[in-house]
Amino acid sequence: MKHYDVAVVGAGPTGATAARELALQGVSVVLIEKDKLPRHKVCGGGIVFRARTMLDFDISSIVRSECYSAQFSLAKNGLTFKTSRDNPIVSMVMRSEFDHFLVDKACEAGAEFLHAAVESADFNDDHVLLHTSSGPVRALFVIAADGVKSVMAKLAGWHRLERLAPALECELKVSAVDLERFSGSARFDFDMPSSGYGWVFPKGDHLGIGIGGFGPRDSKVDLKKELRAYLHVLKLDLPEDTKIHGYVIPIQPRQDGFVRKRVFLVGDAAGLADPMSAEGITAGLVSGRQAATALVESKLDEQRSKQIYEAELARTLLVEVAASRKLAKLFYSSHTVRNGLLKLKGQRLTEKMADVFMGDTNYRDHADAFLRKLKLR
Repeated sequence: MKHYDVAVVGAGPTGATAARELALQGVSVVLIEKDKLPRHKVCGGGIVFRARTMLDFDISSIVRSECYSAQFSLAKNGLTFKTSRDNPIVSMVMRSEFDHFLVDKACEAGAEFLHAAVESADFNDDHVLLHTSSGPVRALFVIAADGVKSVMAKLAGWHRLERLAPALECELKVSAVDLERFSGSARFDFDMPSSGYGWVFPKGDHLGIGIGGFGPRDSKVDLKKELRAYLHVLKLDLPEDTKIHGYVIPIQPRQDGFVRKRVFLVGDAAGLADPMSAEGITAGLVSGRQAATALVESKLDEQRSKQIYEAELARTLLVEVAASRKLAKLFYSSHTVRNGLLKLKGQRLTEKMADVFMGDTNYRDHADAFLRKLKLR
């Protein structure tokens, strides 16, 4: 049996970032992933600039396309707003390549990688014993970065996440003419479905296309039907053999804490995705680093590390997510309100959203003031 200071479960961007941070600080850490890398990961694969700047190494070798422009539209009536920046607003990647790249960086820093599934766990006063498909692993602490359906969260006694937004995506091979038509810009259409948005992400030799429902009634929406309608509006065909992948996005943080039994929840396992854009990589990178920092600063003290991590979450990500939720509730609850806002203030909203993606501003800077102007606060 191997002993570590920390076991990180889940080798996505969140887990790999946490493992690398710990390894760089001399903490013994194992990064556990149930799937063999590189592996397919259902995700839009758009890295917004604010997330990219959090990485202290170059990822250009795995970027499929740089989008210096973003387009916000109402697809059904052709209303379109566009903005550009000097740096890429969104960098398009394949998650299989991106995740593998970050894991390599973690291992270069000194983390060990273990291809195994966590099957059960024993929670003790001074350590956690993980029973994996490759044998037992003993760690003083566990960072659960295993996503929205977190096995570690379930094993440690957390309830399931409350608000999960449904989404579909596909990787679509298209003609050279259609590739050119969508090249260079990340496109977001806010009327398909009526309380969500569709996206088109150019990725070099193909398009990543998806659709998500983020309103209160979207569990009842037929997203496959909506996806086909969206492609029809985009004037794109959906070949019969195209694989359509479904997934859910957590758009509300957990209400029952983020640390227990020496387990730290981060990223999607903590429910930290952005409710407005449904983007989760930024929060994953931030929370993964915060959990690692809390363990290092506390010198692996159980109570102190918990206090540091939850205080940092409350000061940063939880405030930002709460502000984003206020705007998302307004934006996705009524297509009449949303479409009216875009018609009246579409270019300004597009600029502000791009500023958030770039990291030049955040939702906290705008949410309350915006709602006061609408006399909703």
